[in-house]
Amino acid sequence: MKQEPLSRSHGTWRGYRTFKCRCPKCRAFRSEQNRIERERRLARPIPPMVHGTYNGYTNYGCLCMPCGLAAKAYVKIENARYYREVRKPRGK
Repeated sequence: MKQEPLSRSHGTWRGYRTFKCRCPKCRAFRSEQNRIERERRLARPIPPMVHGTYNGYTNYGCLCMPCGLAAKAYVKIENARYYREVRKPRGK
């Protein structure tokens, strides 16, 4: 008995995640899922372990001083990495 091939199921989690399909239907599905997840996350209180982290600032929308400083430090580190690894050193 020959098994039928799996369909890609466009516009579903299976199509996007399992088959890595990036057609407009699958991308729209994932965008909607991201929006729902973010709304759910923002509706809950911010967990105490998240304060003072880049995650708290970006994913939970926390604007406290420690989260802001963590986000600033993260951006500074990423910018330094970019200039060190991606851009070519001057004079060489």
